[in-house]
Amino acid sequence: MDACFTHFERLLSLTQEPLSFVVFIPEWRNPTPAPLAKLEASHFKRQQVVIPSLEHFYRNGFQHICKKTDLNVKSAHGTVVVWLQNDAGYALWGPTPERVEALIQAYRFKQD
Repeated sequence: MDACFTHFERLLSLTQEPLSFVVFIPEWRNPTPAPLAKLEASHFKRQQVVIPSLEHFYRNGFQHICKKTDLNVKSAHGTVVVWLQNDAGYALWGPTPERVEALIQAYRFKQD
């Protein structure tokens, strides 16, 4: 993860073209992993939200072989969502309150 975030920051700093990354990472806090702390301290961070545990689901990694009833797994941890953007990316795709809320709502599980 650390190499990935270092690469994101390098790319964001090397271009004036619009560039944006939305990063999803488990909210592990005791202790906070170094990559998460680095992500939260980034000067490219434009917005951060936490989707609480048990309020969203993940798709089972064995979705191709598991039973349909086991397809969605309730998250045991919160999920940190961080928007990393350069100035041009922020101007074009900034995380407005409406966009952030739409992402949070889309992330929640809906029964068919």
